[in-house]
Amino acid sequence: MIPVAIYTFSLLLLLPKGHSCSQSPTKPIVGLQLSDTGMHRDLIYIVQFTNELYDKSCNYVLEQLLPAGVYISVDQIGDLKRLKKLNGIFPEFVDIEAPTEKSKSFTIMLNGVPQSTDAIKLPIHYRYHHPSKKQNKFATVEIPIPKLYIKCKTLEDNSIEEFLETASKYNYCLNERSISFETKINENNSNSSPTSNLAVYDNCDWYLVDVHFQLKTDLRADIPIGNEKAFPPILYATIIISWIISLYTVFRTHAIPRRINYKLEEQRILQNKMK
Repeated sequence: MIPVAIYTFSLLLLLPKGHSCSQSPTKPIVGLQLSDTGMHRDLIYIVQFTNELYDKSCNYVLEQLLPAGVYISVDQIGDLKRLKKLNGIFPEFVDIEAPTEKSKSFTIMLNGVPQSTDAIKLPIHYRYHHPSKKQNKFATVEIPIPKLYIKCKTLEDNSIEEFLETASKYNYCLNERSISFETKINENNSNSSPTSNLAVYDNCDWYLVDVHFQLKTDLRADIPIGNEKAFPPILYATIIISWIISLYTVFRTHAIPRRINYKLEEQRILQNKMK
C-alpha cells in the first residue's frame, strides 16, 4: 500500500495546476536583414505569427523610422505598390538630391496580414554626406528597430492580450495624414476638438505589441565622406586637364579638315595629269 500511495502522491505533484493550463501570450518574431552593399540596398522584414490569429481578420503595421541619411524613391515605391509587391503608407514627396546634413528623418508604415511567414522587401537608398575636414573617411548610418501594431476586427476589447503581449495599455489610432500612431484620447476630454478627433479616430483599436527581433545582419552602413582639404588640388587639376583636352580637341578639329582638303587636292592634281 505504501508504494501505491507514494506513486499516487507523485502523480498529483506532476499534474498542472488549474490556472496554469492556459498558455501565456506569445511574441511575434520579426527578422531584419540589410541586403547587398553600397548606396542602394533592400531592407528585408520576415514577420512570423502564431496560427491563433489567422482567422481573426487581423492586420499588422510595421512603423519604421528612417534616419536622415536614408531616403526612398517615391516613384519606385509607387511601382511596387501598383504591382502589389509592397503595401503601406509613405510620404508623398522625398527629396532624393538633398545631402544628409540638409535632410530629416521620416516615418513609413508597412502593412501586412498575420501568417506563418510574411516577407516584406523595402528598397532604400543612402544619401551622400558633405565633405569634412576631419580624418574620418566614413559616416555610420544606423536604421532603428521598427514598432509593430496589430488590429483584429473579430476580437472583443482587450482580448488581443490573450494571444499577444501588448507593450502598452493604451489604444492607438492610425493617422494616415501625418503617418503616425496617436494615443486614443477620451472622448470626454475637453482639450480635444471634435474635428481633430473625427480625422484621427477613423482608424483606431490598434495595439502596440511586444516583438522578438532577430537581426540577420547589422543594420548599420558605412558611407564614405569626401575630404574637404582635397578640394583645391582636385579643382585645379580638373581645370588644367579640362583646358588641355579642350585645346587638343580644337587643334584636332582644325587639323582633320586640312588633311582632307590636302588629299582632295592631290586627287585633283592626279586627275589633271591623266587628262
